[in-house]
Amino acid sequence: MNTGNIVLPTGRVLIIGSGNVGTSIAYSLLNQEVVKHIMLYDIVEEVAKANAYDLQDASNFTEGVKVSFGNYSELNDGDVVIITCGLAQKKGQSRLDLLKQNASIIKEVVNNIKKTGKKVFVIMVTNPVDVLTQIAVDELNLTDGMVFGSGTYLDSGRLRFIISEKLNVNPINVHAYVLGEHGDSSFPVLSSANIGGICLKNLIQVTDEYYDELTKLVREKAYKIIQGKKATCFGIGEAIAKIVKCILRDEERIFPLSVPLRGEYGINGISMSIPVKLSTKGFERIGEISLDHKELELMKRSADILRKNLTSVRENVT
Repeated sequence: MNTGNIVLPTGRVLIIGSGNVGTSIAYSLLNQEVVKHIMLYDIVEEVAKANAYDLQDASNFTEGVKVSFGNYSELNDGDVVIITCGLAQKKGQSRLDLLKQNASIIKEVVNNIKKTGKKVFVIMVTNPVDVLTQIAVDELNLTDGMVFGSGTYLDSGRLRFIISEKLNVNPINVHAYVLGEHGDSSFPVLSSANIGGICLKNLIQVTDEYYDELTKLVREKAYKIIQGKKATCFGIGEAIAKIVKCILRDEERIFPLSVPLRGEYGINGISMSIPVKLSTKGFERIGEISLDHKELELMKRSADILRKNLTSVRENVT
């Protein structure tokens, strides 16, 4: 872990990978008008250039957001690098099934970032995001807080939407997290969930059946999207744009992100989602959200699964 000087963000973003996810992130960033310059890079140069040209046309209707084809060599201290490249999740495939293939790709990407010597913010989006985030943290040795993954931010949004539909309230009034792995061992934290400050358990009976139903609905949402259109893109695009906006505008908001744990819940050596504060400094740990016995066991189970996969990829991918 490096604890060097914090570098302030520049307002420039380099998106590595110009597929459905990368371009959706770029489009959301463009529409939110929170960045100065969006650079797209892809190993298939023609794809990145075509998407850059298309987004340039869209940028004519914004307030001066520049869009271009970019490369690692153009990085400056304080830029934000968003990693989306890699093989996409297929129907019936878990995120961890992608691990070996995408780990090799991500190691090359991280090495290219490292070669620049620049102090950049790195947001991992490629799946399985938690294990790949930990690989990036280990390899880059940037200031603590500058490398993290999108984690369960999107999953938490799905949870809030599902609860809001059941209670007929606006999702903005639902305060609840999904934590752990961004994947099949994720779990909702309902013990502290509240609706406009009112404990969820005071509004409905949170039975084991209800808990299991919510967990299943949240976990299966991505699979339903993939089954119908082969990829998720709009939700994660908007989610990453909100994260970047928070960094650039120093909003100091709380997000459930995949970060390297340093003893939280007795867990070390693996990245997974916990609530952290996000600002121009990157992420800052704010302590542990209260978990009941069941949730704590699920957190530890998720960590065990991720640690097993991290160990496996370290042994098999060089």
